[in-house]
Amino acid sequence: MEVFENEAKDEDLAVDVRLTNVCYPLGSAGKMIDVGTSSTGVPLITLRDGEKSIDLTYSRVKLLLFFLDPASDALLAVRNGRPVKFRRHLGGNVYLSVADFQCVNIRKWKHPSPGLDAEDKELTPTGEGISLRNSERNGFEWGQLKDAINSLMTLLPQLQSETPCYDDHQGQLSFLCCGECSPNTYQAFLTDY
Repeated sequence: MEVFENEAKDEDLAVDVRLTNVCYPLGSAGKMIDVGTSSTGVPLITLRDGEKSIDLTYSRVKLLLFFLDPASDALLAVRNGRPVKFRRHLGGNVYLSVADFQCVNIRKWKHPSPGLDAEDKELTPTGEGISLRNSERNGFEWGQLKDAINSLMTLLPQLQSETPCYDDHQGQLSFLCCGECSPNTYQAFLTDY
C-alpha cells in the first residue's frame, strides 16, 4: 500500500486527509470499506462486496458500533448450535442481522407495500447489502469489520461526535414522522395524507 504525503496511516487503514477517502480490506474475498461522501455531500461509509454494496450514514455506523457485541454473541450462539433470530434496526430500512448460519448481514429490507398498516407486514431482505462471514476460510470478515469500525472511530472526529436522530425526537409523533427511525410509517404519512 502506497503512502502519500498528506496521508495518516493506522496499520492497514490508509486515510487520505485531503479527500477523507479510506479503503480498508475485509477478509480475503475482495470485500472493502470505503469512506467518502455522497453526491449531495453527506459523509458515508460504504461496505462493498464486488458489485454489491450498502451505504451507511455516520449515525447508522454509530448504531452498528452499539450492536457489534450483541451480534458477535449471536454468531457464537449459532456456532454452538443454538437457533438465532437477531435483527437490529440501524436506520432507514437498513438492518444488522444474524440467522441460523455463521454470517452477519448488513442489508436493506423492504415491506411488500408501504402503507399505514406497514408495521403489520413482514419485512423482506433486498439485494442491497453485504454478508460477512466469521470463519478462518473467509478471513474473519466480521472480526475485521469490528476492528475497522473501532479504528474509524479514532480517525474520524465527525464519526465520534455523531448522535442518532432519535435523541432529538420530542415525542412519539416526531419519531413516527422520521424517515430514519420509522421509515415505513414515514412513507405511509407521505402517501396517505
